Amino acid sequence: MSINTRRKVAYWFMLILGIGLLCLQFKKYYFNTLEFSIEEFIVTMVAVVMAINPLFFLESLSKFINSKTNEKNEP
Repeated sequence: MSINTRRKVAYWFMLILGIGLLCLQFKKYYFNTLEFSIEEFIVTMVAVVMAINPLFFLESLSKFINSKTNEKNEP
């Protein structure tokens, strides 16, 4: 698979995962089982970020790895 195809697959996978997490949080809220805690807030924020910008975490990880390897592993 080409890099472009892998990025498209990753984009759609992360988008669907983010929307799925948001649906689970809405379901918990609707049935009044959502606990108002820091952990639930973090899960909700991760889901929102994944729904708005699906590749945010992958790009951040890539930038971190490139900074530690002095950008020697760029394609």
